[in-house]
Amino acid sequence: MIRFSRSLQLVVLILICGAAWASSINVTVGNPDFATPTVACGLDYAYQQSGGCSASYPQQDFNGTSGFDWTFGAGDNGLTGPSTNFNPPDFGSLGFAQAAFLQDDAASVSQLLTGPAGIWTVSFYLGSRYASGGYDGNQTVEVLLDGQNVGTYALSSYTPFALETTSPLTLGAGSYNLEFEGTASGDHTAFVSGVSASAQVPEPVSFALLGAGLIGLGLLRRPRRRA
Repeated sequence: MIRFSRSLQLVVLILICGAAWASSINVTVGNPDFATPTVACGLDYAYQQSGGCSASYPQQDFNGTSGFDWTFGAGDNGLTGPSTNFNPPDFGSLGFAQAAFLQDDAASVSQLLTGPAGIWTVSFYLGSRYASGGYDGNQTVEVLLDGQNVGTYALSSYTPFALETTSPLTLGAGSYNLEFEGTASGDHTAFVSGVSASAQVPEPVSFALLGAGLIGLGLLRRPRRRA
């Protein structure tokens, strides 16, 4: 009979304990690319207000619109398409046609997410305004999940869109508020779009494997009787 060394047995048991420990489950984000509604104003951008496209600056009431699924805060925030006067970074190749802009320290956009118990992370594209001087892209964006800061991103002007992922946060099953907040006072603009979320949850079989592994480790540690 072939006998395995204790070291090899230990390695095998450790692998068993760790095998299939977690799987990733998508947490649904409504309107992740801010595609709904389409900006109605001719300049292809609008602030979250109700003054209409003929106001001194384009305004459109996005909050509560069917399919929008997000809520803008009271600051200077709204939606923009590509190549507008807001000078967003190019996103033509990233799969989304609109982005939310956060222009000052009162700007925010949020959504309630519902998902399973597990280790949650949020991914998104973030970039800044391609401009400098009296208005620029020197904005810092904080990402909050369940009121807890899971990421702070300091941007400078001319920052292209990049895919970011928050720090992991362990949550129980339920609904939690996801919020992107601007923190820089004044005319400093960041853009966000392409939002996704996921939760790492334990596989049911993992608990059985863990139990078997612990039993095996215990047996390995038992002293042998001398003849």
